[in-house]
Amino acid sequence: MIHDRSRSRIVEVKTKNDAWVVAVRDIPEPLTVHATKEEAIETAGVFANASKPAVVVVLRADGTTEAEYYFVT
Repeated sequence: MIHDRSRSRIVEVKTKNDAWVVAVRDIPEPLTVHATKEEAIETAGVFANASKPAVVVVLRADGTTEAEYYFVT
């Protein structure tokens, strides 16, 4: 199944200042900040599941995509 990302809320998990941030793309303030990547991914998944359609994009420190998780209705 092909997913159209243009209609999805994009939730990013990225590192910042030795922490992991969960943020909605194009919204300047982060949703949450976590000590571990695993906590951040779990929180992003809960938010994305409640905001379907959504995609969680986990970013490496250099900004490239490490993983994507899709939440569709």
